[in-house]
Amino acid sequence: MINSISIHGFKILEKIENLPLKKVTLISGKNNIGKTTILEALFLYLDFNSPENFNRLFSWRKFSGTWEPKEIWSKFFYNSDLTKEITISVNFSNVEKVQVNIRFLEDYETSVQMPVTVNEITTFRKNFPALEIIRSFNDSIDYKAHILCQGPYYNYLKETDLLQGQPSTFYMGDAMRLYEKNAEYLGILDKAEEQEKILPLLRVFEPNLKRFQLINERGINIIYADLGNKKKVAVNMLGEGFCRCLTMALILATKNADIFLIDEVGSGIHYSFQENLWNFLIDASELYKCQIIATTHSYDTIKAFNNIIKNNGNASDFSYIRLGKNKDGIKPHIFLSDTLDYSLSSELEIR
Repeated sequence: MINSISIHGFKILEKIENLPLKKVTLISGKNNIGKTTILEALFLYLDFNSPENFNRLFSWRKFSGTWEPKEIWSKFFYNSDLTKEITISVNFSNVEKVQVNIRFLEDYETSVQMPVTVNEITTFRKNFPALEIIRSFNDSIDYKAHILCQGPYYNYLKETDLLQGQPSTFYMGDAMRLYEKNAEYLGILDKAEEQEKILPLLRVFEPNLKRFQLINERGINIIYADLGNKKKVAVNMLGEGFCRCLTMALILATKNADIFLIDEVGSGIHYSFQENLWNFLIDASELYKCQIIATTHSYDTIKAFNNIIKNNGNASDFSYIRLGKNKDGIKPHIFLSDTLDYSLSSELEIR
């Protein structure tokens, strides 16, 4: 489990020091305050050794554009300053500090010449603009790679890899409803005869739900819901809240995330269902040994979170963080379960 994270120079976050994270953490704050950026920093740290890590971050923000090195990479650096470094350091419960450093190199020289084709003309080059990614464990480098980028040319060069394993992570954006692997995950549950584990949450939205069934259509498995009628219904016809909760349930129940990052956790879900959602997420985090870090700007989501955790015997497993701004930049305000409950009962503004 991640106990804390420090973020320097990433997007709008100039400096966040030792942000404490619990087994279940909810982060809130006004728009453009850094809620989603903290999740992205966590994902970037956990996914640093994937060639697609930055592409994923762009796709989640719906960015499309050309791969012009300075323009594209500057979007990740504080104040778009490519002369500075991005540093993301994490403290786990069972190890000391692990740190990822990212910096822009205007003229990185590769060990061998590489072919680059532009406008159907191929040339050989050794020098490229690049992002350097270094991970260090207790100040010893155990991973190093460079992302090369020039116009349409993109390459990932891994140079040092002494990793002994990484926790798995899943990032669920605020617009995600159904995930492309949901049918695969449901198949895993069916094979283990464990589909019943996810049905109580989904019955909150659709009380007539009997179970799910995979039906192959033109070579593709589609999830259908059996509502007790003669004709089954494709799940994408059952509303965005239902679909979003189905995705969360399948990811957790198939243990596809040690750390589950959920942006706008209550998005598309009616306020009267929010406590059921938190009940499921908190129980699942314990059952499947998964750490959940979520964001929201919804008062109903915060209130439902508080109502569930204040009756939970393990108060130290939960925290609420409100991001705010002062003259020194973005600062977190930490609420443990008792202070959150007091603030809500006193009708203080804590969003």
